Formats: sequence, structure tokens, C-alpha cells
Amino acid sequence: MNIGEIQYLLGHENIQTTMVYLEITVTQEASAMKEIMTEEEVEQPKLWKKDIQKLRDLCKN
Repeated sequence: MNIGEIQYLLGHENIQTTMVYLEITVTQEASAMKEIMTEEEVEQPKLWKKDIQKLRDLCKN
């Protein structure tokens, strides 16, 4: 997925807004995800981690 696709998905009019998200750290990402996910969702195994093709398929859509 390229920056233009991400811009479109996030609904940003300006690509500079989207580019802010390129600079986040793994820690910041994990913190943000915990805020939007329930504890049950956080603990749920991530199936794509065991199968790289599933991750690729998710990114194509």
C-alpha cells in the first residue's frame, strides 16, 4: 500500500497530514491501538503473524 492509498483511506485532503503517520514508533502504534481496542481484542492472537500471505491479502484490499 502506498502513501496515496493510505491518504485516501484516512480521508486526508493533504498528503502532508498523512505523512505525519509515517514517523510514528512501534511504541506509539501499540499505545494507539490499545486505546481503540478492547482488552479482549488486544489479547486475541493475530492470525496474519503466522501466515505472511494473509497479511499480503489484507494489504491488497
